[in-house]
Amino acid sequence: MENRERFKLRTALVDELKYWPEDRTRILFDSLKLSIVESPDDTVAVEASVVGLDDDQLLEVAEIVYGENDDGTAQAEEPTETVWEEGAFKLFLTHSAVHKRFAAEVAQHLETKGIHGFVAHDTMVEDQEWADQLQRHLKTMDALAVLCHPEVNDSAWCQQEIGWVLGSGKPYYAVAIPAVPQAFAGLKQWKPAPDAKTAAEMITQWIARRFDLSEAIADKILDRLANAVSYDGAWRTLLELEGLTLTGQQLDRLDQIYLENGQVQGRNPTSTITRIYSRLGRPVPDTPEYFS
Repeated sequence: MENRERFKLRTALVDELKYWPEDRTRILFDSLKLSIVESPDDTVAVEASVVGLDDDQLLEVAEIVYGENDDGTAQAEEPTETVWEEGAFKLFLTHSAVHKRFAAEVAQHLETKGIHGFVAHDTMVEDQEWADQLQRHLKTMDALAVLCHPEVNDSAWCQQEIGWVLGSGKPYYAVAIPAVPQAFAGLKQWKPAPDAKTAAEMITQWIARRFDLSEAIADKILDRLANAVSYDGAWRTLLELEGLTLTGQQLDRLDQIYLENGQVQGRNPTSTITRIYSRLGRPVPDTPEYFS
């Protein structure tokens, strides 16, 4: 087996067996007379156990996990349906069930930036097992964000999700509300957010930096700015542009929006847009510097 194939098979088996009940994993290894690596707390160390298998053993385990039933018939394929919005950035939102409304509000704010926030309590597909759906969305997400209310650290489900992203190596972010994740996920410094809108803005800024999505996110914000119908709405939308990098084409569009939509020319919008243009080294439209 080539190194690349071995890596893929090991990773797939670890991802699968992490969600198996421990007694089932022990039965599997015992049936094949394979050694199990024990964790310090006397539970199965799945990753270490899989890494310790040779190529023949890996294939033997994979055949049982993914292969045929005992009667020789092919196993039914697992459901692959997800609710991710096509073309959107796929963000899994780990949250406490107690605060599912807060999580839903964060997801609504993220949606305006082209980010699909998966909130399990609101977006599960009917007639499919809860754990299976969680696993499919964890496997297919682009990143995970923890909305860390104090209850998150007491939730077994939340800890499973956080453990999964740490084990998978996928990017993750946390918002302190006001708690911070425990153990390894808590080793980084996480900033607090007083409300759902601020939490969504913090997550958006992180995604824009981490995944180089500033351009796509800025396009969404400019669409809403062009359609702003009040000074307050224009000002709040402009605040979302602060900190983002704009392309030359986007700056030209911002000029056009400023000149054509009077709602962007109110006192608060103007002070905000002045800061944006100053940071980007560009004159504000409709000023002598702009026309010089």
